[in-house]
Formats: sequence, structure tokens, C-alpha cells
Amino acid sequence: MQQEQVGIKNNEKQYTYALLSKEQAEQRSKNVDNCQYNLDLVVEDDLIRGMIIIQFTCYSDQIKIDFCGQSITTLKVNNDDCSQEYIAKNWKKHQLSINTIKGENCIMINFNVKFSENEFGLIKYTLNSAIYIISLFCPNYCHSCFPCFDQPDIKAQIKLQLTCPKEWLAISNMNPILIEPCSETQNQWTFAITPKISLYLFSLNMGQWKQISKSLSSGIQMNLYSESEKFSACVSQSRLIQECIEEGFKYYESLFDIPFPFQKYDLIFCTFYFSGMEHPGAVLISKNSIYNKLDSSQLTKLFLLLLHELSHMWFGNLVTMKWWNDLWLNEAFAVYISYEALASVSKSQLFDQLQFDDTKIHYLLYKQNGVNLDINTNSHPIEMKIEDANQGLQAFDSITYNKGSAVLSALVKLIGFNNFIEIVQQYLNKYKWTNATTNDLFDLIQQNSRTVDIERWKREFIQENGINVIEIIQQDQQSILKQSCVSGNAIRQHLINVLLIKEDQKMEQKSILMTKDYHYLCELNDYLAAILNYNDDAYCISTFDDKSLSYLLQNFIKLELSNQIRVSIINNLFQMTYVLGTYKVKYFMEFVLQAMNPNIDSEVLNFMIEKLEILFLNLNVEQQISFGPIIFDKLFILLAQNNQFKETIFKEIGNFAFSKKHIHNIYLILTDTSTHKRNLQLLGRFLDCLFYKKHLLDQDYLLQYEQFWDTLKPYNPNFVIRQNAAQFDWIQIQEYFICLLENKAEYNSMEYILRGINNQYSLTYDQYLEVYLSNIKQLCSSLDQHKILLILNQGFPNQGDYQVLLKILNDLEQEFPNLKFTINKLKQRTIQKQKIQQWFD
Repeated sequence: MQQEQVGIKNNEKQYTYALLSKEQAEQRSKNVDNCQYNLDLVVEDDLIRGMIIIQFTCYSDQIKIDFCGQSITTLKVNNDDCSQEYIAKNWKKHQLSINTIKGENCIMINFNVKFSENEFGLIKYTLNSAIYIISLFCPNYCHSCFPCFDQPDIKAQIKLQLTCPKEWLAISNMNPILIEPCSETQNQWTFAITPKISLYLFSLNMGQWKQISKSLSSGIQMNLYSESEKFSACVSQSRLIQECIEEGFKYYESLFDIPFPFQKYDLIFCTFYFSGMEHPGAVLISKNSIYNKLDSSQLTKLFLLLLHELSHMWFGNLVTMKWWNDLWLNEAFAVYISYEALASVSKSQLFDQLQFDDTKIHYLLYKQNGVNLDINTNSHPIEMKIEDANQGLQAFDSITYNKGSAVLSALVKLIGFNNFIEIVQQYLNKYKWTNATTNDLFDLIQQNSRTVDIERWKREFIQENGINVIEIIQQDQQSILKQSCVSGNAIRQHLINVLLIKEDQKMEQKSILMTKDYHYLCELNDYLAAILNYNDDAYCISTFDDKSLSYLLQNFIKLELSNQIRVSIINNLFQMTYVLGTYKVKYFMEFVLQAMNPNIDSEVLNFMIEKLEILFLNLNVEQQISFGPIIFDKLFILLAQNNQFKETIFKEIGNFAFSKKHIHNIYLILTDTSTHKRNLQLLGRFLDCLFYKKHLLDQDYLLQYEQFWDTLKPYNPNFVIRQNAAQFDWIQIQEYFICLLENKAEYNSMEYILRGINNQYSLTYDQYLEVYLSNIKQLCSSLDQHKILLILNQGFPNQGDYQVLLKILNDLEQEFPNLKFTINKLKQRTIQKQKIQQWFD
């Protein structure tokens, strides 16, 4: 390791990372092969000194290496030293141009990097004086850590040597093969060489982690790492997590017919941007997913998350997408298969005493977020045109995950699960340790299945945006299924399962493969009610004809129905309300409140409350104030009637609290000394009331509320930032936007401050609207993309004159086309809010 030199510094602050286009990546992939990295890093406070040797086969006489660190001190190309002038001339826009030879090349670079100032890259954070460092290089932030070819289809083997303080633990993709002191204060860690992986999957973590060592029955090593504050929760749940991973290993190894492809499987419970990140051998898991005690909902979410990330070891890591337009397949498959895995794993005798949520009902709620984005013309296709890595970050949305998994699930129903898994096995074996595309998988489907026109299916579901509505119409005493478009213009292929309710509650199920506009269902007098898509196999919007709707509204409580059918009825009615506007919002809310009773299943109740909440949060403040207390009172009565509803109701009841009495009721529950476990969701909702709705509170109680808040401040610094920002006055809001315009706002606090001041309940909200709308164009033109995305996603007004808001968004789209995906999501949100408020009564 050479000593630090002055080197060439990176002064191009307007670029946060390499401006790598899809076209450039495709060309570079053709020119680079057999890549290996030998990486040596030394941590010195907030600076990392590094040396890397890059060996590769090159098929051109020049290549560009991505790097956005602080400085390059020395550069050697094929044993030739390069001058500082050469470096300065060739290091532009975070890419270093290198003159190469055709054949084997060896490049050695000494460099310096700093820890990331945003939520991606090599991230350093401190909690209660303990230091934690994690890496999040997805989609392409690896070159913020060291010089490299930072694109998914240049896979490489990586050998890591790391020097860091002795009191730290270091975790990477592979096991350490040597840990030895190199000074009085530092240890040097040498890790085994990785197999070929994409660089966004490279993992580098260190700090004062707490460790729990486990070993899986297969002999694979597994460690759990956590921050100090979460260590007791990790200890409490470590056996459960181990058993989940054990069963997941068995399920996936059997399903894919390929042994686990990596050396170890560590889980790092930490503070970071996503819920999980599938680095092979060193998976990041959000610390918010684990608690000392888990209710059924938390348990289900934790298992789904663990099984989702585990599935990526095969589908995503062993075989990896070539470019970010195929991210959808990577994530959609992991979502889909994690639900299948949980349905299987939860039946293990190991979990006999545990209560999981029904996976079908849970998924129906999850799927809704995809539908919410897909119902407007501003949606985007699943297969997005990602022109450069800069747009890759915007691909992580509900179309990719929620809709993607829903249409994949529908495809599996068409071709059969066993047949689909056989195709996946072929795909994994054919492309293992390399990269593949959506077309590679779909070509195999075309070769192995004749039950669906896969080219048509791909075009309609993947390459076009939009969703279809399927309804029943009457024609000549016949009931006909009609398919039309809500958004987009495709008539798609759907396998529709219909449940017919007949006299004496007899049930008949029919399956119809819809390939055109109209299909015969049955004779009009053959049913009392028909429930379309009752098992949620198709990705579509289903409605009720007048005959079915009238019967179900009158008999919903009396009918003996399974939970799955009950939620299907509610969901279909919700789609008529939320998407089509053919059923008034207020009527839907009244129906659901009437259908809630002490004997209802808690999962059905949870489904009802979540649907109520979606509609309620789209209402304007006046509508919320008028209807919120009605919902609150109903839930409070149910709570008194059935204590088993406690966890379900506590999660959401605070959203509906607008009166002094209701807010104080929440406070009394939270401070009840007989309650052994404080509900965190209820606590969060109460604090939202305390700050967002402060002007509604009774001054007699305000002092004790604020004293209660003071006792909570040490537990969540980010919550403190958000709630304090909710109290900003007109002057403070202006001052903060000046700080943003001058690029002086700290990135790590921006999200929470923006969420705090974007408060539609505030008496100063009109002033916030004025400041935001007058400055947003300048902010988008002067800040880096990370800050722009925060300002748009967290700061864009929740309420206001919708025509004005849409005009601003249209102007932004014209001026900043690289932000089109995010801007379109904001358009959809704005249009939907306007519709729901118009459809209220």
C-alpha cells in the first residue's frame, strides 16, 4: 500500500456519479471480459485510502472506468506510470479514460474516498456513539467506493483486504480468511475471493456491530449482526430467524434444484433506505422489521422479507439482469415466490405455535399499490426504458414490485406452477454466473408452454401500461363478461374465476379464459350474485352488476363466506369506488363500517380498515374532519367489544383522530400502566396528532402531552426532526427553502424536515404551498438527483388547487425529462386525490 499523495481531486460536484448510458454500457460490455478486482482499503476517520488492481481482457484500445471518489493519487496502466497531467486530462464526469491494449490488461490505482453523504454508496452513521458502516451500491454506486466497471453485466471476482479499528467487526460477501493486527489500533481483514458477481451486489460493512453466530444444518455459516439498540430483539428472534432461513433453504434448493450458490449467509439488521438488500453472503435487513415480540402481521412481514431476499441468491445473484430495464423481473419474481415460499414454510412443524396472516389476503393488500399507480394514463409499462443509470433509481416503484409480481402470478396460473418452475430451473442453469434478460426467460416459456401466446402476453402486460376492468352485462337474458380498458388500450388475456352464489347459499365456481372483449358467463337467472376474480388470480379490476351488488350489500353479514371471499367482495367494491367512481366513497365507507362487527375475523377487519384508510387519506381536510370521528368511534366500540382486535385497530386508529376527545383517548391508552407493551403504531399516530393537528388540541392537556413527548425524544432522532419541522412557522419555512436553494441543507435530515413541513393540517399550509411552488423549478435545476427526488417525493404538496399542481408537474416534465417517472407518479397521486374528493358524496 503506497503512502497518500496529493493526487488529482474530483471537483465536478454537479455530477454525483458516472453518467453511464445504456448504450455506453452495452458497448463497454462487449469490450471487457474476465474481470477481477484486488481491493485494499484502509479506514482513517472519515477518509478511506484505497488501492485497486483491475485485471481484465480488453477488446479495444481505450476503456472508461467509473470512479467518483475524492482523488486519484497514482495510476499505473500495464506497468506504465501515468502522470498527474494524464489523470487530470482523462478523469471527467466521474469516468477515467484509459488507453489499453487488446488482450490482457492490468490497471493499478491509488485513490481516496469519503463516506457517502446520502442514502447510497458507502454509508457511515452513528447511534449512541457507536459507529456503523454499510454499503448500498444499487443501482450503480460501487464506483463511489473504488474505481470499477459499474454495470450489472460486467461480473467480476473480488478479493478484499480491509484495515479498520480493532474494536470493529467487518462483514463482506465472503468469510474472512485472515484477521491480524497491523498496528496498535487497527486490524487487517483478508476475505476469500468472491465468485463472479455484479458490482451492485458487492458488500462492505464494518463498525461496532453486535454479533450472534449460527450454523445452518446444511453446514452453511450464518451470523446475525445488529446495532446495539436492536441486539436484544435479534437475540429474542434469532432462533426464529434461523428456522425461517433453514426452511427457506430447503424450499428453494428443492424448488430450483440448485444448491445454495454462496459460501455463507449473514443478515445485518441496520438503518438503511430499503427493507432489504440481497448482497450474497451479507444481506441487509431493515432494523424496523424486528422487535422483541412479533404479532402475526409483523411476523408475516418479517418472514416474507427474509424469504424474498433469500430467493434472490438464485434469481438475481446467481443469474443477474443485464440492465436496469429488467429490474422488474428480478423483484417481481422475488415478491411472487416469497409468498409461495411462506405458504409452504409456515406449514412446518417448527412454526405450529405461530400465527401468520393469510398470504392470499396479505397479498391482495400488497397488490393494491401497483393498481393505484397503474390506473392513470401517466403510468409507465413494467418494462421501463431506462436510458441511463441515473434513471435506474426511479425504477424501484410499485409498478416494478407490486404490479410486476401480480402479472407474473397471473402468468403462472395460465401456464401452471410446475411447468413454470421447470422453466425457471432451465433458466437458472443456462445463465448461472452470467446475465440474462426478460426475453431470455420468456423465450424458454415460449418453447415449453403452448397454453398462452407469450409474445402477445408480454406486449400487453409488460410493454404496455394500464389495467383492464371486467364486468357483467346483461344481454338477451344472458350474463356476459365484458372486458374494457381503464388505462392503456390493450384487451388482455385473463383467467377469470367466478363464484356464483345461488339459492340456499349454494356456490358454483366457473373458470373462463378471456382473450377478447366479450365472453359468455351464464344465464341471467342462474345466480343471485356473481363474484368475479374471487381468488385474485387475474390482474384486473372486477366489478358487480346491479343484481349482485344489491344482494351482497343486503346479505354480506348473514352469508356464510370464507375470509378470502369476504375480502374479495370488499375489494371489488373498493375498486368500483377508488378506480371507477361508480360507487360513492361515502357509501363504501358506510357499508364497511356497518359490516364491521365483534365476530368478524381480525384479518378481514384489517383488510377493511386498510381500504378505509386508502380512501380517507385521499380526502381533503374538511372531508376528513367530517368523517374521521365516525370511523374512530366505530373502531373504539369494536375495541371494547373484542380485545383481540387490539393490534389491528391500534395500527390505524390514530389516522381518524380529529377531536380533542379522540386524541386524548389515544394518550390514555398509551400511558395506561396496566398495558405491558406499548403499541408503536399507536404511539406514532398519537405523535402525528400532537404535531400535525396541534391547533385542534385542548390547551389543558397540551402540557402533559409535551412532557410525554420529551420522554420519547431519545428513542428516534429522525422522528424528532420531523415533528419539530411540523412546528415551523412561516418565517422558518422560508428560511429552510433558502437553505435548500443554496445547497446547504443536510441530506440526511431533508426527508424528515420535508415530511414535517408538508402538513396539510397546518395553519401555515397555504404559505408552504406558495414557497414550494415558487421554488421547485430552481431546486430541480440546481441540486443533485438524490435531493431532487426527496424534494419531489416528500415535499410535493398533499393538498391544494389540483389544476395548479398538475400544471407545475407538466412544466417540470417538459423541463426535466430525466425525472419523468417520478413526476408521473406525482401526477397520478394528484389526479387520484382530486377524483376521490369529487366522488366522496
